[in-house]
Amino acid sequence: MTVALQQPFAGPIGSRLPSPQLARVLRRSALLIAERGWCQRVQFVGSASHPQAATLSGALVWAATGQADVCDVRAREALALMRDWLDPHGSAPFDDWELLAAWNDAPSRRRAEVVAVLVEAGHRPARRGPANPVLLK
Repeated sequence: MTVALQQPFAGPIGSRLPSPQLARVLRRSALLIAERGWCQRVQFVGSASHPQAATLSGALVWAATGQADVCDVRAREALALMRDWLDPHGSAPFDDWELLAAWNDAPSRRRAEVVAVLVEAGHRPARRGPANPVLLK
């Protein structure tokens, strides 16, 4: 009998779930993209304070600061958290912005995937190992 091996949830990179504040930022980001829209290759569409659509990083920055073009400590924490999700080993030779942009702008990427990764990241610690399906897509 052949059994397909799947890497189980390996636990957090850090020691806990996202803070309540970061979890709120992730939820707001997911809602922005789900309800208003998602875009590629530009940070946001519309005004910075009321975007009509946003990229993954644009939505995170807007949810953290209220402006899609202003990056502060909270926004950098949200970007770093998503980087942990997309590159759990820190092996990509890009900074947080470049990594999130490359993932968001992949030609096969879809709005539903972006919303799903934001929702999942808000509810579970980042995973370790090469079996992270989010990075492999």
